[in-house]
Amino acid sequence: MSKIANRPDWADDEEFDDPSALPPQTITTNKDGTKTIVTYTFNDAGKKVKTTRRIRTTVVRETVNPRVAERRAWAKFGLEKGHAPGPSFDTTS
Repeated sequence: MSKIANRPDWADDEEFDDPSALPPQTITTNKDGTKTIVTYTFNDAGKKVKTTRRIRTTVVRETVNPRVAERRAWAKFGLEKGHAPGPSFDTTS
């Protein structure tokens, strides 16, 4: 048998000793602003499955009445005194 000197033998590769080991999740940012997330899992039959998701992030701008925007900047009073300006989602309904 002849071997090519530059190519490593697949049997000598130590990374793939554990057949149940999965490659790490990779997140790639594309030129068009989307993200590609590649994950590996095992399905019910025990086979390794590669899942690729492309995510596009959008910014939604909302117009607010200027008087409402002014009230949001007011200093807190009462029980909320000392907290940061703006609505608190844990105390606001």
